Amino acid sequence: MTKLSFVFFIPLVLILIFRVATFSPVPIAEGCEINRSWNLNRIENFSGLTDGLASLESKTLQKTFLNILIPFFLVNSQILVDLNCSDGNDSIIYNNLRNWTGHKQNSVNSFYSETIDLFGDSVDITQEIYEDGGEIVREVNIALVSTGKIKFFYREN
Repeated sequence: MTKLSFVFFIPLVLILIFRVATFSPVPIAEGCEINRSWNLNRIENFSGLTDGLASLESKTLQKTFLNILIPFFLVNSQILVDLNCSDGNDSIIYNNLRNWTGHKQNSVNSFYSETIDLFGDSVDITQEIYEDGGEIVREVNIALVSTGKIKFFYREN
């Protein structure tokens, strides 16, 4: 094996191992079917999450680790699925590694907006999912913090 082929195959094998290790089948309820699905394409301003958490302000190593590795892991493992159900309860679900989160669609714009309670009463986080130019955008915002929104861009399969 030459050095060039080694340099090519090692990253490919690592990504495949990571995808297999983080694989989780799409949880489809009875009477539902997959309408469309998207892969996470890129993440913009992920640093807005760690900058908004007061507990990480003095921990630069942890912030650097989170801002580089977590987006890398998510981009290589996260998908978003649009489910159509026969009972009219259409929903959008997405995974964070092996954990699936689902939400009913809003009938006004076919996507949804919500407030997430991740850290108890200490941090308010809002999330909105919408379609923009053929991509699905999942926008997360930390209330009362001026670090900007974190945007997850998904491309259709």
